[in-house]
Amino acid sequence: MNGRSFKELFDEAERHPEFYKELAIIEFTEELSRVMREQRVTATELGRRIGASQAYISRVLNGGANFTLGSMTKLAMALGKELKIHLAPVRMVTTWHDHAPAARTTTAGGSVIEVDFAEPAHKHPRFLTAASTPLASLAIGNEGVSDGRPTSAA
Repeated sequence: MNGRSFKELFDEAERHPEFYKELAIIEFTEELSRVMREQRVTATELGRRIGASQAYISRVLNGGANFTLGSMTKLAMALGKELKIHLAPVRMVTTWHDHAPAARTTTAGGSVIEVDFAEPAHKHPRFLTAASTPLASLAIGNEGVSDGRPTSAA
């Protein structure tokens, strides 16, 4: 042995893209396995859903299959899921929080109100983010708007 510490070896490994590729494979296969357990889906059943063999699914779960983003998406969809990818700053811990989107349309007094969530609330003066409501909740106001904030009617 050359006398280098584990930390030194690990730090060296982190400088290579292969380290992050293998880490992504482990994260994906662990998540896939977890969802399969939760849904009580066997490798045979998952293979049937995507038109592949149980052996292929086993290779995927063991990290031995050379899968693509396409096959990852197909596996996710076969479990009623959606593949999400995130670029994170180096050495940061990512915590995923899945949120159901707010309703896109609602009926108010016989008319339909539709909100485009892709634009900031201040671009829609009638739809204001209310400070006392949870994130992504909307309040409908009749007051004027200045810089995305309600102004007093008095």
